[in-house]
Amino acid sequence: MGQVITLVAATMAGPALVLGWSLAYPIGCWSLALPAVAVFILTLAGRDRMSWRRRCLADCLFIEGSPLHRLLRSRILISLAALIVSMTLASVLMMTIPRWDFSILAIVALDALAITALYLWLHGVSAGLLRVNRAGRTLFARVWTVRLNVLLMLPVLVLVQLQQPPPDYLDDALQLRSTLQAASTSVASECLLVDALVRLGREGEAFAWWVIMKATQAIEQEVLRWVAWLLFLLSGSLSLWAYSSFCAQLVHHAQRRMQAA
Repeated sequence: MGQVITLVAATMAGPALVLGWSLAYPIGCWSLALPAVAVFILTLAGRDRMSWRRRCLADCLFIEGSPLHRLLRSRILISLAALIVSMTLASVLMMTIPRWDFSILAIVALDALAITALYLWLHGVSAGLLRVNRAGRTLFARVWTVRLNVLLMLPVLVLVQLQQPPPDYLDDALQLRSTLQAASTSVASECLLVDALVRLGREGEAFAWWVIMKATQAIEQEVLRWVAWLLFLLSGSLSLWAYSSFCAQLVHHAQRRMQAA
């Protein structure tokens, strides 16, 4: 029973993070605890992935003990690189969440179940059908869970976004300055750091909307218009990647605890 509770808790942590941030970011700086948790979990995921890749590269190309071999396998550099990447991913995710409406939040919450199922299935397949080395099975399951989930979820999110009207802050005359000002005032937080973060995210979204609206007006061919819109909608894939990595890492830790019990 305890193992089931652990797995359920790990599965629900991702939706809890998203919902918690969407509710807490306007209130105060204590909400920064949520991005801090995201950075920590994503750093663990990134460090494992980078460590494996760099270790393979160092051992395959360089003599053990050589300067480049030691550099590639440096735990400090790997951890620092993972921290930088995780901070970027967490920032993108936190800037994106405030513009998700109820329908996208519901889809993201259900996606946590899909991530758990994908991870458990891939971990089992890696040991059986694919014959992955024991040391690399969990990393294989995490990496491919994230990749497959992003690949499967992106079309769903694109279809949902296609049904939604453009944001209200878009200026009727498509003036960039007024559009950015309206977008910036449409979101706010009592914490200066959070306020700057969410406003930057909303202004970036507004600029992307302004570019795509201007571009589609200038493009005469219908096919090229659809291509432009598709590329615009796919621009949110980085936040989905961050969310998938966060959830997959938590499921991995839950499974490790279940196996150790």
